[in-house]
Amino acid sequence: MSYSRWIDSKWYAFWRSSDAEDIDSQTLALWHCHEEQNPNWSYADTHNVDRSWLRSRYPGASDDDISEAIGIIYFFRMEVEQRDRQRRFKRLTDTVKRDPHPQNVDVLIDMFIDDSEDTPSTGELLDFLFSLPAFVWEPLFLGKLASVDVESVYKKEDHYLQLLDGIGSFKDKDRLLAIVRTWADKLSRRIATGQAPPASAPTSPERILLHEIFGRPSSPEKILEEIHDALSKFSSGNDPEA
Repeated sequence: MSYSRWIDSKWYAFWRSSDAEDIDSQTLALWHCHEEQNPNWSYADTHNVDRSWLRSRYPGASDDDISEAIGIIYFFRMEVEQRDRQRRFKRLTDTVKRDPHPQNVDVLIDMFIDDSEDTPSTGELLDFLFSLPAFVWEPLFLGKLASVDVESVYKKEDHYLQLLDGIGSFKDKDRLLAIVRTWADKLSRRIATGQAPPASAPTSPERILLHEIFGRPSSPEKILEEIHDALSKFSSGNDPEA
């Protein structure tokens, strides 16, 4: 996988060790045209990358070059982790296909609630759950969603609002909508009383890089607006995907 080439960039960057199984053995070649050395960085090497880290290793790089390198490293880490998650997730879903026992399905539900790093994507996890008989997953899933705290919803509202995209897979659609409305009500009260959840500082290397590229997360007021917009599709008179 190539991320950048000399012709349109001062970087030549590509993922080198794509055949290796171990995630820490994956290697990014990140070469700059003004440097004599052509260094390669392992996945582990890029764990705490920031502008200072890059500046110390590429003194000939401009500020724009450093910004570009941050994006390259972010996409490298994202793709390495995505492939690793795909492999682990497939092993788990193969087990559930063989034995869709509630105890096995519970592991998948907890992965959604925790937004587990083992999940390739929210959509893929939900699609797999929804492919199973509803009686296996729905009662447990709705019970756990009802206990999700408003801070979690605030931090990952796009993750949780994907549930409404799949509302047609729920037999008890009204209960799902009631749960989402409860999240909105709780967040609204927190905002009104000056107790809105604070925007959490990024902790993981991926979120640090993501914030370097795209900026800070939305405000609580913006998140509340997005939840209300999502719920408006299912207001009185609208059939929630019957």
